[in-house]
Amino acid sequence: LQPVEDHGFRAVDKFRRHVCSCFGKTVMPGPDKSSMQLKLDVNRAVAFLEAHHTARKLFEEEFGTEELTGCQKLVLKESHMESMKAKKLLDDFDKDDVQHVLSQKLSLILLTKASRFVEHLLIGGLLHETEATEKIEEIEEHIGALRHCGETHHPGQMSQYEIKEIQAKL
Repeated sequence: LQPVEDHGFRAVDKFRRHVCSCFGKTVMPGPDKSSMQLKLDVNRAVAFLEAHHTARKLFEEEFGTEELTGCQKLVLKESHMESMKAKKLLDDFDKDDVQHVLSQKLSLILLTKASRFVEHLLIGGLLHETEATEKIEEIEEHIGALRHCGETHHPGQMSQYEIKEIQAKL
């Protein structure tokens, strides 16, 4: 499991800046590549770990844990080894960065569920449309703020991930 590289990031950012300058618009800062890469890598590693955990659990339910064939043992061993690679990838990141990414993911999930719950209350007749609209707008504001503050670090700060990227280029 290796971090994914986004070779198109610079081209897209350059194009965005060009289009904005052609129309006399101020260029809003785009997302920080290292933060985007960190989110992608952390989310992939966590999803990978969860998928292997679930697969091993289902495997054990189906075949048990005693008297496995050589092939079955190999499958479990490979799954464990791949999971260890993903865990190592997570361990290589700054702990605060990983916690930040996972907290944002959880917050987005909870806000989305809250929005669906308000919709459910509206459909069930427990909320008037104006009340539901107010709640949904409030939730959307929180989601917008969460996305706006989606960077793991802000200008002037450098994460361990960024430091490692720089060191790898030296």
